[in-house]
Amino acid sequence: MHARVFTFQIKQPEMIDALYQMMQNELLTVSQTFSGFTDALHLANRQAGKLVTITIWDTEAQARSFVPSEEQLRQWASFDEFFTAQPTDEILEMLI
Repeated sequence: MHARVFTFQIKQPEMIDALYQMMQNELLTVSQTFSGFTDALHLANRQAGKLVTITIWDTEAQARSFVPSEEQLRQWASFDEFFTAQPTDEILEMLI
C-alpha cells in the first residue's frame, strides 16, 4: 500500500476547519472515483497553521494516477487564498 501526502501551510490557522470541509467536498469526492483509493486521514496543527491530508492507495501506480481534471484544477484554485505557499505532495510506501 502507498500513501499520498499533501501538506498545506494555512495563512490563517482559524481557517483550518473551513479548508477541511472544502477538501472533504472536493478533493476526497474526486479521489474516491479513482481505482485503488481506500481511505483518507486528516491531521492538523492549529498553532502552526498546518494541515496534512493523507490518501491511502492499493499501489504506487494508483496513487500516482490521481491527477485532477482541468475543471477540478480550476475549482481547487479557489483554495489558493488559504495557503502561504504551494502545498507539497509526495508518495510514500506504507510499512505494514
